Amino acid sequence: MFGLFNKKKSAKIQDTKVWRTQDEKISGIVSDVIVDQNSQIPILIVTHFKTTFEVIKKHLDAKSITYTPLRSSIDLQRWMEGHYHLALAMSDVFASMTSGNAVRSAKVIVAEYYPVPSKDQMISEAMGNWPSPVLIYHEALDSALMKRFGAERILALAEKLGWEHGTCLNHSMISRSLENIQEKIQAKSRGDLPADSPEQWFDYNFSNI
Repeated sequence: MFGLFNKKKSAKIQDTKVWRTQDEKISGIVSDVIVDQNSQIPILIVTHFKTTFEVIKKHLDAKSITYTPLRSSIDLQRWMEGHYHLALAMSDVFASMTSGNAVRSAKVIVAEYYPVPSKDQMISEAMGNWPSPVLIYHEALDSALMKRFGAERILALAEKLGWEHGTCLNHSMISRSLENIQEKIQAKSRGDLPADSPEQWFDYNFSNI
């Protein structure tokens, strides 16, 4: 198994981009991919839920952007070693993969925060032994997670600062705030049953009491 005896290190989140809406978030992710593809940077888009995967897939297809789907640790290792001819890959199961040492640097774009910390911690650890890893998160204020915690407060503050539609907020404090939200959700969750969408996850696992 890849990385079984590696000393655990964690990649740090370089940036968290918060958008007003899910549509703006997806457009922002696709725009980032287009820019990075021009720079020949290997890119991995990670989603936690199948519904998010399908939405991004639809937008990439509309732009005729091709990618390699990664479904296993072997797929991931081969992609990191450059065996696939496409520099862009996408996976909705990356957090459950076991990663070895990458032989090239890569950028990972995570399309959403998982409601509780576990899967995002697994992503950081999986990238821990990569050379110069770049880890970027995207989130939207109208997501199932943000609507329950913090969206109204962030929006009110951002509008006072002149936040324009179609642009994102990004600050180190936002990453910390989202990690705090995950901890609050974990404290109230009944478990972590698998779900196809964020909304379904909250239906299965979250208590409002």
